[in-house]
Amino acid sequence: MFRSIARTETNKRFASAGLNRMKLSLPRSAPAVLIASGALLVAATGGAVAGGLVSSTDIKDNTIKSVDVRNGTLKRADLSSGTVRSLKGAYGHVNFDILSNQSGGITITQPNTGGYCITAPGFSSASSVIVVSPDYNGNATLPGNGRQSVVETNSGICTAPAFGVITLVQSPGATSITPTKQPFTFQIQ
Repeated sequence: MFRSIARTETNKRFASAGLNRMKLSLPRSAPAVLIASGALLVAATGGAVAGGLVSSTDIKDNTIKSVDVRNGTLKRADLSSGTVRSLKGAYGHVNFDILSNQSGGITITQPNTGGYCITAPGFSSASSVIVVSPDYNGNATLPGNGRQSVVETNSGICTAPAFGVITLVQSPGATSITPTKQPFTFQIQ
């Protein structure tokens, strides 16, 4: 009853002012527009929330590329141990028959005099390179004696994945180089 009295009073005020009370009516499509607007709002904000909820199970294998990762954000813990090892490379020092100062897990064999086969975990002579250098502190190269120590890579003396290295000495006046055990250092990348 109170409502009808209030409406009547309101209508009288509008009539005395010379105005007709306007009824506000919504078009028939209004509920659909409201529902669509609400869905749009949820979709727009839901995407931002979902972006923070993506896990590795949501990503297809081999779909993340270098451009998808911000520079400087990957840490050692994000990489496999094999990847970390390959970035460091393998290295060592061979003093005649003894392997020392090595990066770990490296083995050497000697198939012949002056020949060495070096095997490093995670590296293969088919896909990696070895750099060798004579160790002039302990080899046959001495000032004044004219002898020269030489170190070469030779894939023919070892089977992959091993790296072949030959150490040689050239004496003064000699026309040939003689395979001989000589110390050297190496780096594999």
